Amino acid sequence: MPTRADNKPPNYSPIVLTLDASLLAASCCHKTTIPTPSSFRAVMRSSSSLSGGRSAMNFRVVQQKTPPGAHSPYQVVEQTTGRGIAWINRYLDREYVRRLANKSLYSYAHSLLHFVRWWESVHHTGDIFEADLADSTLLDYIRFQSSKQPPPSASTINDRVACADRAIRNEFPDAPCQAAPASTKSTCIADRWASAAPGSISADCV
Repeated sequence: MPTRADNKPPNYSPIVLTLDASLLAASCCHKTTIPTPSSFRAVMRSSSSLSGGRSAMNFRVVQQKTPPGAHSPYQVVEQTTGRGIAWINRYLDREYVRRLANKSLYSYAHSLLHFVRWWESVHHTGDIFEADLADSTLLDYIRFQSSKQPPPSASTINDRVACADRAIRNEFPDAPCQAAPASTKSTCIADRWASAAPGSISADCV
């Protein structure tokens, strides 16, 4: 049987690893910070401008054949990721628990789909934060709807705006007042809707 000469262990060349001192120092001194929602949105908007553009989010209404528990059969999701738009779906779930007809839930989901598409075009996110809401939010949305060619009918605009108002109010009860029934319209912005889109919308319709 062959034997290794003189029973000496094999002679391996040592492997030497070197680390760049500057990289090591940077690694040791790095601090992790947790961004706040406002700072995160600021970073995302800055990144979009630096990259020369952004990828618009795609939203759609999906139907669940057998919704689990107390959940609406209709939900709004971001198509690319499949992530549900939480504030919209919470509102739809609430209306489902109140035993709203499926036909109405379908209509509400599509009304809010139009709103979230507009919201994302302005804020670059489908999520709503109370700090981003103002008493002019729905007026801005009305102007956007009215400027489309061809513009939606007055009743369609009213339905979409009223539905968005209810969903926002469901999520943020203390947010700046967006709309009100005709009986109390003097306390909110509903009495200004007609001036926002002359001839195409009436405050009394909501």
